[in-house]
Amino acid sequence: MGLNAELIGEAVLAGVTQIGAIDCSFIGVVALALHLISKLRSDADLRYCYTGEQKLRGARRKYDGKVDFSDLRRLTLVEQLKAGLNLYTAVVWHLSLKRQIRIAYLVDTRQPGKPDY
Repeated sequence: MGLNAELIGEAVLAGVTQIGAIDCSFIGVVALALHLISKLRSDADLRYCYTGEQKLRGARRKYDGKVDFSDLRRLTLVEQLKAGLNLYTAVVWHLSLKRQIRIAYLVDTRQPGKPDY
């Protein structure tokens, strides 16, 4: 609780009236623009973000297909850490979170016939 109070104290200007909230840790993270690193569920609903030209009429297009981890062509290879151990990344749309997130995807093909992710 002390950490939350300290984070809020740093995020809010001195002399400004503060209002209590139920989830103070969330307010602290938003106010300080901290980054969350977490592991997604294997069945997370992810979509590629649409970056093409928008049509003149109608709703703007948001998605460009569901993320398919069996096809890595749309992910960016960051680095080959070791032979058979590759790190990929992409900015995708998470449907449940309703926001863009950056994913890091580690592919381990060092054991033939049994790739790990």
